[in-house]
Amino acid sequence: MEEIEMLRKEIDRIDEELIELIQRRLEIAMKIGLLKRERGAPIRDLTREAEVEERWIRLSKERNIPEGMAREIIKTLIRYSIAAQASLVARSKKVAVIGYGGMARTLGEMMRLAGHKVMIGGRDPMKAKSLATSIGCEYGDPNDIISKSDYVVIALSREAFTCGYVDNLATYMKGKIVMDILSAKAGVYERMVSISKDLGFSYISTHPLFGPSILPYGETIVLIPSNTGIEFLEEVMIFWSSIGLIPVVAGYDEHERAMAIVQVMPHLYMLALSEAIEDLSRRYGIEYKVFRTHNMRKIEEVIERIKNNVDVIKEIQRYNRYAPEARKSGIDALIRVARVFGGDYS
Repeated sequence: MEEIEMLRKEIDRIDEELIELIQRRLEIAMKIGLLKRERGAPIRDLTREAEVEERWIRLSKERNIPEGMAREIIKTLIRYSIAAQASLVARSKKVAVIGYGGMARTLGEMMRLAGHKVMIGGRDPMKAKSLATSIGCEYGDPNDIISKSDYVVIALSREAFTCGYVDNLATYMKGKIVMDILSAKAGVYERMVSISKDLGFSYISTHPLFGPSILPYGETIVLIPSNTGIEFLEEVMIFWSSIGLIPVVAGYDEHERAMAIVQVMPHLYMLALSEAIEDLSRRYGIEYKVFRTHNMRKIEEVIERIKNNVDVIKEIQRYNRYAPEARKSGIDALIRVARVFGGDYS
């Protein structure tokens, strides 16, 4: 046991050295960020990021460190370096986040870490207080925090828009830049454009292309400006960049068509695949999980994430106007591919 304790102490010393090195790395990343800001250079340099990752993999192989472990570590370091640099770009904003679910937590924490003043509010004051306390933000009555804010981020379900709750809040939004984060925009986007004109706020719809997770630095967020928000588009792009996300601008219809490709069809395939696997396993009497390949495990991880977010998946399938066409295209392609391997699927 004495020898184990000595080795554990050695690990503790190494951990301290690692923490110091990570701190130094982030400090240097911040210095690079300052130089980028002075020169007007973009935060992301994809070529450089690829070179750094490639170098890590090469060095790890020379030292017999598992490649997967090396990739995870360097990707995490790169994400946090991007966040550190991005936080230097924008001036601090006062942001009212309306909602207290997973996405409110993720975005609220990223905003706070980037130096923005975040205030949490919602229909349930206790839930708003709980989230605000856990991520180190303020909380308050939605109407009050909206009146104090520069930006309003509505992190609520579609039901909050259709039941009139958001309409009531909107009366306090005059002069603010307002953003929702819904995946399925149909009906809501048009309504928000209309009331933004009537009530005098600037509306830019957004769609984070990720779910609630541990600080998803380097992920993409789609910005869909309306006529009332277009003049603030560049400012809003800088804001989202400042928290470590990559903004992509799209028109409303372009966004819907893109989501039919990258969400509607893949979700259909994944849910159908899950059902087919379970069905075939029962018929064959096979406990298939014993035989899973590496790729199969990765696919199951995706399926599990989709199943955990099934309500949003259903909304996308229901409200995206291109969803029926996308599903038909997916089914037709599946049949064509299956016929290449033989059999009649008519």
